Amino acid sequence: NIQISSATGNKSITIYDNNAGAEKANIKSNGSAYFADKVGIGTSSPGYTLEVYKTDTPGIRLNDGGDYKALFELRGNDLEIRGSSGQMEFYTGNVDGASSTERVRITNDGKVGIGTTSPAHALHVNGTTPTFRLSNGSTNIFEVKADATTTAVRNTTNTALEFSTNDTARLTITNAGVSTFTGNVISGTDWNSGDGVSAYKDGFFHIRNDSESGVVFSVQNGGNGTGDHRKVSFTGSGDGTFKGTVQVGGNPNSG
Repeated sequence: NIQISSATGNKSITIYDNNAGAEKANIKSNGSAYFADKVGIGTSSPGYTLEVYKTDTPGIRLNDGGDYKALFELRGNDLEIRGSSGQMEFYTGNVDGASSTERVRITNDGKVGIGTTSPAHALHVNGTTPTFRLSNGSTNIFEVKADATTTAVRNTTNTALEFSTNDTARLTITNAGVSTFTGNVISGTDWNSGDGVSAYKDGFFHIRNDSESGVVFSVQNGGNGTGDHRKVSFTGSGDGTFKGTVQVGGNPNSG
């Protein structure tokens, strides 16, 4: 039963159930429409509230009339995009053609999880051997990789690996394994004034430039690089300073 209304302000086409007289569909002159049950596009037997059928890449596009568009498309196997509790979940189809697996999730606070449904950080990648890769094809490949025993930061191609701060190279490792440092190298201590190399384990070993006294090489026992803790030092001009006994041959304990 189809009813067409031409009343002013209420022009519409309404479809009723012949038996029960219940309204099944209504299309108004302003373009709005109501359907009581499933709607099929390209199919006469829809299985869901809205089913779009096409033998070649069926899709649905959301368009606000401007620059913002969203496309949901099926190519080959399953594609599912879900949302719940403020989260978005992205699925891909499995080889059986009937099931799907979640691959990516965006939580309500903006975290992205790959291989995890509860990302702990802005980007959280989880798996048996999760690997993050940056590449420009096959020439340069940088990876951060983790497995059960090792976490690796690596360059898998025959090029140098560079570590930088403030857009300046601080450590460069060539493809031959040669390491070049610019700035201080500190081991076991936060004492980092001046330039050069420092190593600390119960004492200091320095190859550096000391702004206080022009020392470029020193060996010391503890302290902060100056004073009585410094046992041996040389300046850039070659002057040497020794604390304690200097022995050439014989027993150093004999004076």
